[in-house]
Amino acid sequence: MAEEFITYEEINKEITKIIRERGRTTIKDITQETEIPEKYVEEAVTNLITKGTIDAIPTTDNTQIVTIEKLKKEIIENIKSKPKIKIEELSKTLNINAATITRIIKILLTEGEIKGTLEEEKGEFISPEAIKPIAAVSKTIENAMSKVGYEIQEIIGEGGFSVVYKALWKGKVVAVKLPKVLGIETVGKDLLERFIHEARTWSKLKHPHIVEVYDYGATPISYIVMEYMSGGSLRDRLKYGPLPVGKALKIALALLDALDHAHHYGVVHRDLKPENVLFTEDNTPKITDWGLAKVLLEASTRSGGEFRGTLLYAAPEQLDPKTFGEPDWRTDIYQMGLLLYEMLTGELPFKSEEPVSLMFKIINQTPEPPSHKNPQIPSQLDEIILKTLEKKKEDRPRSADRVRIALERLT
Repeated sequence: MAEEFITYEEINKEITKIIRERGRTTIKDITQETEIPEKYVEEAVTNLITKGTIDAIPTTDNTQIVTIEKLKKEIIENIKSKPKIKIEELSKTLNINAATITRIIKILLTEGEIKGTLEEEKGEFISPEAIKPIAAVSKTIENAMSKVGYEIQEIIGEGGFSVVYKALWKGKVVAVKLPKVLGIETVGKDLLERFIHEARTWSKLKHPHIVEVYDYGATPISYIVMEYMSGGSLRDRLKYGPLPVGKALKIALALLDALDHAHHYGVVHRDLKPENVLFTEDNTPKITDWGLAKVLLEASTRSGGEFRGTLLYAAPEQLDPKTFGEPDWRTDIYQMGLLLYEMLTGELPFKSEEPVSLMFKIINQTPEPPSHKNPQIPSQLDEIILKTLEKKKEDRPRSADRVRIALERLT
């Protein structure tokens, strides 16, 4: 083969195939299999990775090349075998630097491939398996909640570390949110503190378009009692395609009014998405799940620089705070723009099955005007939505109320 003429295109194609098939390999192995001189293999691999032709990275000691897909599988396998694991341990085991391991874990969390929490300050990942299972303590929950006047009926929602129950309180139907960690054992202490912080923050927000918190407490177990929403979520409604312009605007106006109220009290949501917009029986939209909410005055003590949220709905500053600054009220304005875009077109402006590619698009790509996907959208509405989706926070509207007023002029 060394005596035959071979083009760079053929070299790249052959090397790409080997790396993708093996997942983890070395320059020496590729050289032996292809009979291409090692220096050309090294050059080709560097170019393929740099240009993004193959989604792969070199190991810490530069002895191997690993595809991101292979690395994901290896991380998942290690997490399954050890529910509570240090990032440094994963780094040594997989021969990949800790920052990359952390980034991949965040991607796996947003993709739903793993469940758990990433404690960046402690440098560890905790799976739900490391926490007492909810099923094993259902009687404990029923008995504990009955002591404070709540009759637990059935599960209506469940996340990685919390469960929402339908319950009765003084003859009234309510929703009760409980963490899966019932005590303050080491593995759950930080989670419980976050849960109580959520309850305190959320309970201060009284608005017609924010799901109301009626009660919360930490004894006999931690709990949040809130308004029961029987009308489903915005996600349920988007399953049937885009909403009519008038209906989408009506929902957006209500949510923007709620956000303006929260921002007035220094609270930002940071995780606006269709799943977090619920409806009452009479179709009143309300924002729920303020678990990621941040009180701006407490930002320096609570954020820890870590990304929490949903990748599809992340603002540039949530992915790259060093470049775009820390998330603030304008992050909610950006996510509100995404919601409006999705309500009107049935899809998001940035899409990719590859998380790394999706992050790149969110940070760098200019969104296509929504009217290109739905000709019923007027040009003025295009302008408003695109303004909310500016990459730099300072280029977006200065407040949720300004967006609301601009939209109101179109109704």
